[in-house]
Amino acid sequence: METGIPILDKETDLDYEKKISSENSLIQKWKKSQQALNHFWNLWKNHYLLSLRERYQRSLKKSKGSISTLPQVGYVVLIKDNLPRGSWRLGRIIELMKSSDGEIRSARVRLPNGRIIRRPLNLLCYLEGTNPTEEQNKQIEKDSGKRPTMRAAAIKAKENLKSLFEDDVN
Repeated sequence: METGIPILDKETDLDYEKKISSENSLIQKWKKSQQALNHFWNLWKNHYLLSLRERYQRSLKKSKGSISTLPQVGYVVLIKDNLPRGSWRLGRIIELMKSSDGEIRSARVRLPNGRIIRRPLNLLCYLEGTNPTEEQNKQIEKDSGKRPTMRAAAIKAKENLKSLFEDDVN
C-alpha cells in the first residue's frame, strides 16, 4: 500500500488542462494588451480627436462678426503629427501669432522639454477642460521670455572652460 497523492490518468480525465508555460502565457497576455491598446488608440484618434478637431475647425471658420472659440494663451493642446499611436506631443500655447491680415493663424507652443515650436492652428488640437486661470496665464507670460536655468554640470563645465582660457592668456 502506497501513501501520498493518488495517481491520475491524465489522458482520460476530462477536467485535466495542460499547463501553459509562463512564457506562452506572458506572450498571449502581451498580445491581448497590444490589441486593446491599438483599439483604444484608434477610437481616440478616429473619434474623439476627430470630433474635437472638427468642432475647433468649425469655430475658426465662423464669420468675422460671430463669436468663436479662439485658442487662448495657456491652453493645453495636442500637436498633430504623422506619428504612430500615443506619439503626438502635448504642449501649452505661450503666444498667438497674427498674420499680415491681422488674423490669428499660428501659435508658439512650449513642449514639456522646454523647447518652443511654432505651429499653425489647424495642427493644434485643443484638449477640453484645460482652460488656464488668470494666474496661470500671467505665469506663462512671465516665463515665456526666460531661458531655462543651467544645470549644475553645465555651470561647472562653463567655469572650467573659462579658467582654461584665462590660464592660456596669462
